[in-house]
Amino acid sequence: MLGNNRNNSDIQNQSPFQLVIPHLEGVKRTGLDRGIAKCPAHDDRTPSLTFREVDDGRLLLHCKAGCPIHEITQALGLELRDLFPPRPPEPGKPAKRIKPAFYASDVLRALHFEALVLLAAGETLLQGADFSEYELDRIQLAIERIEESMKLSGVKL
Repeated sequence: MLGNNRNNSDIQNQSPFQLVIPHLEGVKRTGLDRGIAKCPAHDDRTPSLTFREVDDGRLLLHCKAGCPIHEITQALGLELRDLFPPRPPEPGKPAKRIKPAFYASDVLRALHFEALVLLAAGETLLQGADFSEYELDRIQLAIERIEESMKLSGVKL
């Protein structure tokens, strides 16, 4: 894990690929700018995190087990912006607005799905049925994802 003791000048001089890849475990390169590693956001026994550096310098990460990107970056002690190369402003031009890491429509779709999980759990509870341990774990995950989404968006709980 990178932690909070990172030197800002070190980060600015490294590409996202150079910053992240050395801190992953079980890295297997599948190409010059891509590979697979163990996901730091969950107990990964076999590599499930794919990574790829695209032409503009961004580092794309995808956990095949479904870990959200903010959980992966958090487990590495990073922020989402660390997956993007810094863009120095051009002389004489105002700095461009950085494209959001997530579109609101994508976030709302994810929250909608988690709300459906909780709705189904509520209906099951009203029918007097018991939950399996798996179902209880899934309900807890839905709650955590909704709370984390609210926290990241600045909504006070």
